[in-house]
This record gives sequence, structure tokens and C-alpha cells, in this order.
Amino acid sequence: NSLDLGDDVGNSPSSIRWKPDGLKLFVYESANDTIFSLTLTSAYDLSTATVDGTSYTFFSTEVGSDDGTTFHIGANGSKLYIPEESGSPVIHQYTLSTPYDLGSESFDGSLDLTSDPDMTYGTGAINFKTDGTRVYIYANFSLEQEIFQFDLSTAWDITSTRSNKQILDLSGDLSGQGSSSDIHFTPDGLSFVVSSTGLDQLLSYTMTTAWDVTTATLSHTFDTSSLDGSPRSTGYNSDGTKLFFSGLVSDSIFELDTSSPTQTLDLSTGNTFSFTPSGATTVSFTNAPASGSATGFSVEINNSG
Repeated sequence: NSLDLGDDVGNSPSSIRWKPDGLKLFVYESANDTIFSLTLTSAYDLSTATVDGTSYTFFSTEVGSDDGTTFHIGANGSKLYIPEESGSPVIHQYTLSTPYDLGSESFDGSLDLTSDPDMTYGTGAINFKTDGTRVYIYANFSLEQEIFQFDLSTAWDITSTRSNKQILDLSGDLSGQGSSSDIHFTPDGLSFVVSSTGLDQLLSYTMTTAWDVTTATLSHTFDTSSLDGSPRSTGYNSDGTKLFFSGLVSDSIFELDTSSPTQTLDLSTGNTFSFTPSGATTVSFTNAPASGSATGFSVEINNSG
């Protein structure tokens, strides 16, 4: 499933963020530094999305001309974060007096990581643990791509005291392609996805400890070139069974199914079934008989082209 943004949003949908109920989608059009609001009549169903006529342009004294290509909304819609780009490791924070109404913003302050010896390049994206106590900053420049992880003394406040800095270096996985642009976590904090415009891929990582990127390993990749050769921003639905990404070539938002459908055959009532896989498929036999032995299992794979 996909949504062609066409002329309603513009030609640079560089970042997307969902309202948790799936009835509101925000799209950052970086060419004009404008965030557009889309309303859906059915949660997370792109076919029901329409631009609701509400847009917000950020050319402020805080962000200036170095406003970035991503943004994030947190704290139940009461906080807005906009990273700068052009090699500047600065992120601006706003309070929304009306949740999810970007027109109600007021400037809080900025996180400036210029003095951090490990942050030698710009901030590409920002995301949070679901309770706001941990922030993740995706930094990318040239051949270096890293995720910085900090604990915050005040939830959702990037200007509060930071501690327990951790860094995950993704340069090896990204093959030196310095054009990755977003990071997004599943709701349970056990995996995240990174978009790479340089590789035309979405890279999925799993973590052995929830919300700790230092325990992450690359689990699989998805080649987006058949859909869009420049994947930018990503976002999961509320249960992590759908992954959305924006593409700059097609000016569209695409939906991918991340669920793992299971088909079960009860051998006491039947002995065959057919299943058409849509991706990598695992076949397993479980629940051995209480006594005796079970033999003669077989799997036939028919490649019909």
C-alpha cells in the first residue's frame, strides 16, 4: 500500500511521524521547511489519508536557515523537536500548548552538542524511548554514521542533564554510505530501523536489551529500489506490525507488513495445506505426540514463478 503525496505536500517528503492512534500523519516537506498534517478516517490506512489543509512553516530565529530535514513529536503530542543540519549538532525543542497542534508551539531551548568530542558532525534525526527518559540522536556525516544514546534527568526535555552516553557505530553496516537519515523503534524497544538513501535500503536491528542500542545487531535489510530509490523517514504503527517509509524519488509514503503470519495444520484432522509466502518463511513441526513417535513429515515447495 502506498500514498502518493503529489502536489498536496510537495516534492521532498523527508520525514514522517504518526500520532499514536494512527488517525493523524505529519509530513515534513524539507524543500519549503513545512510540516503538513494529514487526517485518516481509518487508523494507519494510507488509502483514507487526506491533507487537512493545516501546515506549519518553521523559519524562526532559533532554527534559522540551518533547519534540518527531520523532526519528532513526543510527550503525548506536547513536545516538538527539530534538528539542524549542515554539520551543526544542534536540536531545538518546542512545547505545544495544544497536543499535536504545531501552530501552538513555543520555543523551550536547544541542545547544543558542539562541545561533545564524539559529536564531530551534524544531527540527522532524533527519537525517544516511549517514556521520554532516553533520547537517541542519529548523527551522520561523510563516511561516519552513529547513534548517540543519552539518559535524561527530565523526561522529554533534551535541555535537562544528560548521562550514560552510549554510541553505536553503524558505518560498517552502511558500507560507507554517508546519507542515512532516520531511526525509528518498535513499540517494545527491541528493534529499530534505519533508512539509507545511499544503499536504497531499510536496515533492521534487534536488541537483546530493550532500548539499549549497544546490544543491537543487524538482523535483516529491505531493498527499497523497486519502490523508491531514496528512502528517507520511517515509522511504525502502534503494535509494530506495519512499517512506513517516505521516498523522495516518488514523493510517496509506502507501507510494509512486518507481521509474521502463521498457518497451522492439525495432523489429527488433515494431512495437507497450502500457503503462499510473501517473504522469508520458516516451516517447523511442533507438539510431538504424548507417546510413541511421529514420522514421515515432508514439505513440498512448488516454485510457480
